[in-house]
Amino acid sequence: MGCKTVAANLALSAAMAMSLALPAMAGESVLYGFSEANGVPEARLLLKGGALYGTVTSGGSGSYGSVFELQNSGGTRQETTLFSFDGSDGQDPLAGLTAGKGGVLYGTSGTGGADQGGTVFMLKKSGKKGWTEQTIWNFATYDQQPNCDLVVDSTGAIYGTTVQGGAYGYGTVFELTQSGGVWTETASQLRPERGRGLAAFQRCSLWHNDLWRDP
Repeated sequence: MGCKTVAANLALSAAMAMSLALPAMAGESVLYGFSEANGVPEARLLLKGGALYGTVTSGGSGSYGSVFELQNSGGTRQETTLFSFDGSDGQDPLAGLTAGKGGVLYGTSGTGGADQGGTVFMLKKSGKKGWTEQTIWNFATYDQQPNCDLVVDSTGAIYGTTVQGGAYGYGTVFELTQSGGVWTETASQLRPERGRGLAAFQRCSLWHNDLWRDP
């Protein structure tokens, strides 16, 4: 058998092995279609307990944004609005949700809140189907637009970034810790040479990919 024949047989064997290892081409299935009234989903989804959780901007009862759940019901996804923002407690959540201990969901709103600088909020189950929202931090104009996913560590500390604000105006990296029911913020200022607000947004996404866990 010549070298060319051996090479051809090896190539054919490799191609057959690859075809067996590769899954069939997957098709797209639309799980749920949002309407103008539902709002605009701009963030990643959180998969927890078989349900999908996410946020939308400009949706909800007051068009300030909302948090939703998609449950599988008989092969189709049913959407439920868990919480609607009213501006005073946040507006336009552009980031996804992060799961904490005890079924708690954490998230951010890009604007709104007591000082219009955005918020960090927490959602807890209340009863069988209800959810209760608590604003755990209001950003002032000093720290604006916390538009990225949060990271929650094993102690319950929350980490994230703001796109704008800080001592230099280029955003911050912040930590929120709780003691006796009171939350405290510690912020590190981003200098111009270390990245602007967009870089802070991207850096937080990297943190999420590396550190986020579903407790």
